[in-house]
Amino acid sequence: MPRRPLLELQPLDPKRYEGIGLDHLVLYAIDKVSESGQQVSYENIVAAAFRLFPEKFSLIGYNEWPDGKRVHDAIFHCTYKSKQWLSGKKKHGYMFTSRGLLELENAKAWLQTPGSIDKQVASRTRRAEKLATHVESANAHIKYQKGDMEGVTKSDICALLQVTLDTPEEILMNNLRTLEESMKGLGRQDLLEFLSWLDKRIGELFKNWA
Repeated sequence: MPRRPLLELQPLDPKRYEGIGLDHLVLYAIDKVSESGQQVSYENIVAAAFRLFPEKFSLIGYNEWPDGKRVHDAIFHCTYKSKQWLSGKKKHGYMFTSRGLLELENAKAWLQTPGSIDKQVASRTRRAEKLATHVESANAHIKYQKGDMEGVTKSDICALLQVTLDTPEEILMNNLRTLEESMKGLGRQDLLEFLSWLDKRIGELFKNWA
């Protein structure tokens, strides 16, 4: 049977990666794939990320299985134009850019010195990641991704911004700005573009605010 070096990777103590964002953890996993001599393919990155950081990359409710979507999303963030930490594609594999190598060194430093990330920064990062997941799973975003912009309704927008049709406009817009600031902090240009479009859609649908 051929050697499978990624199975030899040992999980790190969760305390070492508490507060470190998924994107940086994926960079570290990619580095380990490269060190093992294996192709830096999507499948190998999923395996390495799960082996190294099971508490971050396991499937909810099935901790013994990896959550490939979380890895996929992190890789997407790292290749997006706002970061450009990685280059390549799922079919052919990935490699570090010069920016990515710098961020990899940050990830290594944080993992070697638990608690080196400011606790307030870590807390903001976790909250921002939760908000990004909320935006991605919202009906308004799903319709936007499918190109069904006209299908985004008032109800969709209210659900995304966690308000009702009776909520004052000031609160609705404040919630939108909060999401925008959080996505800026994560470098989520894709979601920032969506929220910018959503701002215009709000202007179309809520001309006569209740």
